[in-house]
Amino acid sequence: MADHFLGALQALERRAQDNVLVFSDVLTERLDALAGSMLEQPISTNDYSKTLELYYQKYQRFENQEGMIFCVLRMQQLAMIVKKKKNPSFQYQEISPKLDERIQHFLNKHKEMYQKLREDSLRIWILTSLAGAIGLMIVSVLLAHVPFMIGWLAALALWIGLLVYGYCFKIEKNLEKQIVSLYPKLDDLHVLLDKSAMKTKKKDLLTPSQTKQK
Repeated sequence: MADHFLGALQALERRAQDNVLVFSDVLTERLDALAGSMLEQPISTNDYSKTLELYYQKYQRFENQEGMIFCVLRMQQLAMIVKKKKNPSFQYQEISPKLDERIQHFLNKHKEMYQKLREDSLRIWILTSLAGAIGLMIVSVLLAHVPFMIGWLAALALWIGLLVYGYCFKIEKNLEKQIVSLYPKLDDLHVLLDKSAMKTKKKDLLTPSQTKQK
């Protein structure tokens, strides 16, 4: 599998380094041109990760903290997908066998924000589902006069079911919504590229209300 755009992106990265790490207007124009050529075209995980790294530098120049956070979160998400060899059947993106060394070096300099966000979401889901299960047990035992053991077993079954559902489906969808909520802070072209790169063959994860509003 080829990294179709990685060579051109790395050349642009070298130009940025030669420019004393200042992402100039000329480099911005070249990044936008590359991003535009990627729309709805086959790209690899390395291709998009390197693009995100360059957008991070661009947002850093303009002190766009939300844009920088988006880039790191999306890169860490892609790194996790590569590590797990889990392919969500992206329509235009190919999962690379491993991350490019320079991309990995960039991620090593940043804390695992995506993993922390995921753990926080899972913790909230566990507590919320536990409260719902306890509420069901209280209602069934005290109000419906269901025997305590039956009420307890029903509550336990509900809690386990919610945990499995949350771990397999809900958590990832909630994380995606939180990442996408940063769209209004990104360049318009970057939003289009992200939607293209992360678009799956299955039903889209996003609803119209979650797309960028002008």
